[in-house]
Amino acid sequence: MHNIWVIAKKEIKSYFVSFVAYVVLFFFLILGGYYFYVYVYEVRDAARIMPYFLNFMAFISFLLTPFITMRLFSEEKKSGTIELLLTSPITESEIVWGKFLGALMFYFIYVAFTLYYLILLIVYGKPDFGPIISGYLGFILLEAAYISVGVLISSTTRNQIVSGMVTLVVLLFFWIVGWISSYINNLTIKNFVSYLSFLTHYQDFSKGIIDTRHIIFYISVIWFNMFLTVRLLENRRTI
Repeated sequence: MHNIWVIAKKEIKSYFVSFVAYVVLFFFLILGGYYFYVYVYEVRDAARIMPYFLNFMAFISFLLTPFITMRLFSEEKKSGTIELLLTSPITESEIVWGKFLGALMFYFIYVAFTLYYLILLIVYGKPDFGPIISGYLGFILLEAAYISVGVLISSTTRNQIVSGMVTLVVLLFFWIVGWISSYINNLTIKNFVSYLSFLTHYQDFSKGIIDTRHIIFYISVIWFNMFLTVRLLENRRTI
């Protein structure tokens, strides 16, 4: 666990010495602030504003995640430092989970800024905390699943741009696959395709419903992607 934490801290520090991190934060705050204002102006119901806002932020997150994950392994491969990592007394699992945790904790910093909007609602309105708590839980699980996809894809290439673009395409697929299922007539295939949708599993959280099936889905996605990434690194070490 110590090695995982060391790698995670290294990743967090590396984000703040890159220009990309500040660009992502800028767009996250600008878009988030604008749409929060829009929801306040149009909805005018403190109990409904935050769930709507978190739904929008879930969409924005899938657009921003590739910028957060594209450099995780691609940069290590391009610079050659991946060889130093693989020959150090650190296991592949510790490397993968450390980078995943670093990216996730970096994203928590972004999410922390959204608490300002919640404070405003508490001061000037009466928000319903049930959907807010479940919404944040779903939001974090969703983003963790996003990041796990990005980690896996970043481990397959040394080109950061390719990593980011492929991650965006894959996340877009898992975002719209629920809509695609509505055009499928076969019920078995329809249900299977709908089950793959990240959005479908998030919707209940935004309504204040915490269903263990959705939690298990996100945890399974994370574990599967981390498992494949570890295997890819193990294969690289044995070559």
